[in-house]
Amino acid sequence: MAQMIGLPQAGVSLVGTITVPVIINNSSHRILVYTLVEQDANGNVRPHTYDMIRQFRNNPQAGIAPGASFSESQLPGRTEVRNASGAPLPPPIEVSLDSVLFDNGVLVGPDRSKSFDAITARLQAQKDVSLAVESGDWLKLQQIVAAGDPASSTPVSAGIYQRNYRLFVVSAAKEMLAARDRTGDAATLKLAASMASFPTITRGQN
Repeated sequence: MAQMIGLPQAGVSLVGTITVPVIINNSSHRILVYTLVEQDANGNVRPHTYDMIRQFRNNPQAGIAPGASFSESQLPGRTEVRNASGAPLPPPIEVSLDSVLFDNGVLVGPDRSKSFDAITARLQAQKDVSLAVESGDWLKLQQIVAAGDPASSTPVSAGIYQRNYRLFVVSAAKEMLAARDRTGDAATLKLAASMASFPTITRGQN
């Protein structure tokens, strides 16, 4: 019998079907990021994260509002995942909410996929780039971009935080430099402030 496991202690339920889960937000905060984990009969697990932080920065109505639901069928570009041979993956026997991030910066759930590390690394990278923009240190951003491809410069042994930080500090620096070329310093400063506007992530009680 397939299982659907939500986070009832945090006010988030998981319903729908094993192939098209539906998240119901019964909490008092918007959900901005969630990670689902599918497990098949062989014990193989496959995490899937949907992140709405960027949309939320541009639109405070983004995310899954309190009392609202969100179906995985609504995901943009949702496609069937296949294995290396081109065959569809076996259907999961369990789908669980591994973590949920609310708009107050609290992350709840067992977080076996280490979403906390991944998200905090990205937000810290964006805040560091924002600080460089605020201080007018464009040379620092150029040096970050010139350091090269983060995939090739980050050791294989690096943890999720280190890998994600390197990835997003480079992408954020590129974005700010491109914005400066297009719109000038003042508009880029405003964009950088928006990019850094998110609470510090903390772990909630599970």
